[in-house]
Amino acid sequence: MEKNAATVEDWAPSVFPGLLQTEAYARKLSATAMPWEEDEEIEAKVSARIGRAAFWKQQDRPAYWAILHEGLIRRPLVTPGEMAEQLDHIVDVIRASKSVVQILPETLVAHPLMMAMAKLLTTPPTGGRAATATVMAATASRWQTDSSGPPTGVRAPTATATAPTA
Repeated sequence: MEKNAATVEDWAPSVFPGLLQTEAYARKLSATAMPWEEDEEIEAKVSARIGRAAFWKQQDRPAYWAILHEGLIRRPLVTPGEMAEQLDHIVDVIRASKSVVQILPETLVAHPLMMAMAKLLTTPPTGGRAATATVMAATASRWQTDSSGPPTGVRAPTATATAPTA
């Protein structure tokens, strides 16, 4: 889906988005999430995940914006060396692609997307039709094929967040 998008926006409170994952991170995540899987199945999932990262080599790649939770850095899933590689990879990708990654501080407890992961994709208009938007979250996926705004029943994410009070 990403390769055909005009924009990709990721909100990731618990894991690094697939497009930003290194092999080591994807492998550990897959093995942790599916401990019953055989090594060959894990490697197939890792290969597919890393294959999606060819997205970054496209000349006409979409604009990318990710919001990551600080806990991803403070409580790493992988070893310190693998985490350093993961963070270096993100920095390299963002610099090369002129994308944006923001870190939501742990001190911000309440925010609009605190209950789920989400991805918002927009594709360029084709055949006279307006852009298509996709919202994927833990509770729903919605599609829209006109230009009337966010999909019906889905609120667009905002940058509003609330810091805890003493």
